[in-house]
Amino acid sequence: MNKLSLVMAVFFLATLATAQQALTIPAGTAVRIRTTQQVSSETARVGDDVPMEVLADVAVDGYVVIRQGAPVIAVVSRAKEAKTIGRRGHVGVSLKYAEAVTGEHVFVRL
Repeated sequence: MNKLSLVMAVFFLATLATAQQALTIPAGTAVRIRTTQQVSSETARVGDDVPMEVLADVAVDGYVVIRQGAPVIAVVSRAKEAKTIGRRGHVGVSLKYAEAVTGEHVFVRL
């Protein structure tokens, strides 16, 4: 069984409303994330959700817009089970969104 453990740099472009102003997370802002459950090429199927979490606060202009530990949802975009000895399985994921401090879903554009 192959396991997938991820730490990825993700790039966001989003606008969040604060009490006084709208904040935009600039394109190219790196956000470190990791999986919160084991992902295996043996059991993963295209379309399955993959829960993840943010590893460090993301701030814009001094305001935290995504907190450490915030949920991130990805989806399995490809899955290939290992076949024979020496042929490893593969799992590919596409990120859907992260949860902002406001509870809004920040959609990911790569």
